[in-house]
Amino acid sequence: MQLYLPLPIGHSVFLHELMLWVTGDVADDVQERFTSLVRGPITVNDLRDYDQNSRFGHVVMGEIASRALSPGINDPGTAIEVITRVGRILSSYSNEDRAERRAQDDAVADEDGQGRDKGPDLDRL
Repeated sequence: MQLYLPLPIGHSVFLHELMLWVTGDVADDVQERFTSLVRGPITVNDLRDYDQNSRFGHVVMGEIASRALSPGINDPGTAIEVITRVGRILSSYSNEDRAERRAQDDAVADEDGQGRDKGPDLDRL
């Protein structure tokens, strides 16, 4: 069975718009649990917020920086601050940093004598 999520995180959706589809069969006795597991991580709200949608936060920061550099406002300090914050946020997502955090998590799990849950095999990342 495979799940397809064709929309990027933070994408606006409309009523009855396809958000996800499943290929393969789901047994009738696990249908309800399967549905709750699939729907669980998906949040649908009327308004976006920064905690659930980091992409939206980056768009807003880009708009602030753009306006700060407009001739009417001319505030390069704000634009520089936005660039600094975006750089700091993005650097926390670097591959080396994630690999280091994962290795630390594995070491802690091994010390506790508890194996870390590896989760499902995601062969299409």
